Amino acid sequence: MHVLSRIYRGSGYLDIGESRCERHRGVATWIPAGLKHITGLRENSISLPLGSRPPLTSNWPSRYRCSSHPRGTTT
Repeated sequence: MHVLSRIYRGSGYLDIGESRCERHRGVATWIPAGLKHITGLRENSISLPLGSRPPLTSNWPSRYRCSSHPRGTTT
C-alpha cells in the first residue's frame, strides 16, 4: 500500500535505501508501496497517516529522492 503521512507536531525522518528525508511539522510525505523504509519521530512528535491506497503499478525507481515544498508553494 502507498501511504501518505503528515507530521502533525515536532519532527522526524524517513529512511528509504540510503536516503534520509527529514520531516518537519506540516510536511506530508508520500511513501510508495513496495519500498522498504523506516520512519522515526523525535521526542513529543506526532505523525498521522492521511491515507493509503493500493499501487497502480509496481514499476517504482530503485532510488527515492526527497523533496520538500514549503506550504503554499508549487513547482
